[in-house]
Amino acid sequence: MSPDKTPIELRFILTGLGNIGRTLLELLISRGDLLPRRYGFRLRCVGVADSSGVAADPAGLDIAAVAALKRAGGRIAALPQFRPDLTAAELAATAEAEVLFEATPTSLTDGEPGLSIVRAALASGKHAILASKGPLVLAYQELAALSDLAGARTAPALRFSGAVGGALPTINIGRRDLAGSRISRAELVVNGTTQVILEQMAEGRSFDAALAEAQSQGIVEPDASLDVDGWDAANKLIILRMQCWSSRRNCTTCMCAAFAICRRRRSGAPGMPAGGSRWSAAPRCVMTAAISLRSGHRCLTPTIHWRGCGAARWDWCTIVMRSVAPVPPAWKMARWARPRRCCAI
Repeated sequence: MSPDKTPIELRFILTGLGNIGRTLLELLISRGDLLPRRYGFRLRCVGVADSSGVAADPAGLDIAAVAALKRAGGRIAALPQFRPDLTAAELAATAEAEVLFEATPTSLTDGEPGLSIVRAALASGKHAILASKGPLVLAYQELAALSDLAGARTAPALRFSGAVGGALPTINIGRRDLAGSRISRAELVVNGTTQVILEQMAEGRSFDAALAEAQSQGIVEPDASLDVDGWDAANKLIILRMQCWSSRRNCTTCMCAAFAICRRRRSGAPGMPAGGSRWSAAPRCVMTAAISLRSGHRCLTPTIHWRGCGAARWDWCTIVMRSVAPVPPAWKMARWARPRRCCAI
């Protein structure tokens, strides 16, 4: 950024303050100075929500105090800015903010509370960046129609690269970087929990001990069955297919394959040794978040590989910065222009 330009302020609300949401605040505390210096804007938090309720302040919340409260096991209801008259969806609809960061737990029953929150944010003109997969799996077409993905060119942005392969720009690669190419095949490992479990079981630990280790790293969904029974991987395959192949059909075959693999990992069934699988011997930096896209375009390398070194909560948080950085100078505009550069912090 040119030294003679004043950074522009971008107001945001954050719903969901578990491992991911809290880590986002910690990232902004430790690295937030990079945003105005490199990209010409700064972020100000004007609202947060967890399962206990909503806290909001148009003048800005002290994110260090919020992060410390959650780190100590506290609840938003204990903050002086607590708003018992507001729900998280009402906050998303009425807050004077430009961006929603959505990180509530995934629900495959009705997509709530994330679905109502994202719907309200987009309807009120706010850009939405998601970690939660439930709203995308259950209501992608509706949300896309409210956003720049399928709606008007001036509609707010809907971004969710961090929901699929958090250590990589997976969605961006398939949808943007390979634009004009025909993607014929994708091979990917997108669930960090099952990767950690396989590694631990390969070292002789039990399934329960391996799961406990993954939970201690903060990468397991609040409902662990979403990871170990294959639902998380299936959700990501559905989202990837809708974005990179523009398919509106549910990936039933992909879902069944994901469920079968994860259940075999858990049970140690024939063909999937109790000590792990053929993936277990692979280095963590290769297998935790790896994607191989094979393009049918003759001008491109037949098989293109991207590899990431982790699936921890920091990955989604850095992707949030990657998603915010390309916004144009006119912050108050509803349209979010095509990315011009990526934020790498």
